Amino acid sequence: MATRVTGFIILTLLLAVPMACGDDGTPLGERSFDVPLAWADDSNWGPMDATGLASINTVTGQVDIQVQGLPMLTDELYEGWLAGGGEDPISTAKFNTDDTGTGSSTILLGDISSRTYSRVVLTVEPEPDPTPKPDPRHSIGGPIPEAP
Repeated sequence: MATRVTGFIILTLLLAVPMACGDDGTPLGERSFDVPLAWADDSNWGPMDATGLASINTVTGQVDIQVQGLPMLTDELYEGWLAGGGEDPISTAKFNTDDTGTGSSTILLGDISSRTYSRVVLTVEPEPDPTPKPDPRHSIGGPIPEAP
């Protein structure tokens, strides 16, 4: 009996914790949404108080990223990524910040509504970049919200 009660409690807790879109293989769907960007569990580089916003339209694949509080880089660039959800990461463009710590990028990726990405992450990449993969230096990021 105790095993059933414990199992029920664990299942109830798992259902109560919101998952990011894609964590369970759910496609992004046809929609537009914003992803607040901030210091995250996998962040390991940059100011902890830096923030930003990624605005995503899954039908056109337009991804707009705006950040504040990140230092301007020399011989490196910030690169946005759609990642997680069992997908290979895809770049959302490289950019730098100005002397006020503000930066932005915009890219059109094409229809990504069937993809299962679960988060947006900003990395710091060498320039020139010898690899098309995300650098292990992760700055700010955020989970992609589930479709309503």
